[in-house]
Amino acid sequence: MRRHEKFDRHGGPVVDDDDVLRDGETLRVPLMMRDGMSPLQRAVAEDAAARRIVVVDGLGRPAGHRPGACYLRTAEHTTDHALAVTRDHLRRKAYADSLAELQDAWKGRNNDREVQHVHTDGADERENAYLDQVYDLENSWHRGSGKR
Repeated sequence: MRRHEKFDRHGGPVVDDDDVLRDGETLRVPLMMRDGMSPLQRAVAEDAAARRIVVVDGLGRPAGHRPGACYLRTAEHTTDHALAVTRDHLRRKAYADSLAELQDAWKGRNNDREVQHVHTDGADERENAYLDQVYDLENSWHRGSGKR
């Protein structure tokens, strides 16, 4: 009994003695009794598969060569854990970036933007400027990250 068979691109059998596939040829290998595991063997195989480290996408599917975030799934941690850790990391990074931006504001690298004049009803121009600055800071999230 042959262990494998070669076929050409049209499905016809190829008879030769070498083990080289030419362009367009396919190789078919019989996989007999792959489902013939005992319950113990099946349990061991399922446990080994569950313990294996798997990289998945955001929906829990195995990550391939697709764009998007990839997460690590192990037996101890699910994809939800990976998403929570990633969100926590991004939250901490955003907080650190905002602190750094506020601490470096005195360096004046963000002076290319003019504050919108909203308050014009007061008699004191200094008070109007202060209220405009407060309004600008309170609504700065509308502009996005502010990095250009």
